[in-house]
Amino acid sequence: MNKKKKLAIILGITIPLFFILLFVSIPVIYVSDYYHADEEAIEAFVKEYDIERKELDKNLTAFIPDTYEHGFIFYPGGKVESTAYEPLMYDLASKGILCILVKMPFNLAILDVNRADDVFGYFPNVESWHIGGHSLGGTVASMYLEEHSDKFIGLVLL
Repeated sequence: MNKKKKLAIILGITIPLFFILLFVSIPVIYVSDYYHADEEAIEAFVKEYDIERKELDKNLTAFIPDTYEHGFIFYPGGKVESTAYEPLMYDLASKGILCILVKMPFNLAILDVNRADDVFGYFPNVESWHIGGHSLGGTVASMYLEEHSDKFIGLVLL
């Protein structure tokens, strides 16, 4: 086999492999780089409140006041760890609002617009619901609200 054929075979194999690796690694790197919650700050803030924090499942965390009539489902911002919003959830719960913090796949709400579907079965006694979110989470919460407007009385955007 001559040198030109060998070079063509090598390039014919390595160039497609390079592009496959490139198209796989870029999304992995992108979703791996996100804003982490400051656990120490959250712990300091949480001590101020006597609110029950309950993991409903691996994707839903409830902040449950002693008594409540209203609920709030919150979608985190894009590439922000959901636990970063726990201080806000504790504060709202201290005002008598049941808060549900939703964890999104790869910290991107757009990857699971309908995640709020799982909430309602846990709290059938809630009289009225709001939905909201921060940044990309707010956009996705709006998308969810558009398809489920009969379940909510309002939208909160941060």
